[in-house]
Amino acid sequence: MLSLNHYTKDSTEAALHHSMNCMLKAQSAAVHLICLLKML
Repeated sequence: MLSLNHYTKDSTEAALHHSMNCMLKAQSAAVHLICLLKML
C-alpha cells in the first residue's frame, strides 16, 4: 500500500514542476513582448 506521505511528496513535486513550467512560459512570453516593443 502506498503511504500517504509518498503520495503528498509526489503531488508536491508535480505542482512545483507545473508552476516552474508556467513561470518559464510567462517569462519567455514577456521576453517576446519586450522584443516586439523594441522593434516598434
